[in-house]
Amino acid sequence: NKPRPPSSSSSSSSQSNVRVVARIRPLAKYELENGSKQIVNSLPSLASLSGVTHNNDSENDIPAMPTEPEVLEVQEGGVSSEKRWFELDAVLDGNSTQRDVYYKSGAQQAVTQDIFRGFNCTILAYGQTGAGKTFTMGTAS
Repeated sequence: NKPRPPSSSSSSSSQSNVRVVARIRPLAKYELENGSKQIVNSLPSLASLSGVTHNNDSENDIPAMPTEPEVLEVQEGGVSSEKRWFELDAVLDGNSTQRDVYYKSGAQQAVTQDIFRGFNCTILAYGQTGAGKTFTMGTAS
């Protein structure tokens, strides 16, 4: 039995080597001009409300990798339509930075610790065309 990498040990009830993270992109200029509405939202977790980070240096705050599920809210249609909620390992809103994605997704831990302990690590971006996969994974520009 090979031991699990540290990134999989969290205080959540489900122990897994796979983390599922959603990043909500802001509406594009053309979407705003067409009157499109944001139907996907990140609901704050207790940790995000308390501003939990790995250090107390406000200029260099490192976002903490969530240990409890975060909630993605989807409301299709109009204001009176039904809402659906999904629990994920992390949910990043349209204001999230690449740094937030790197730390909250667990990529930083996987790249800087787990891989050097002999564990295979894969970081995968999945989504429809125009969803922001290339932007999230990083670009040369």
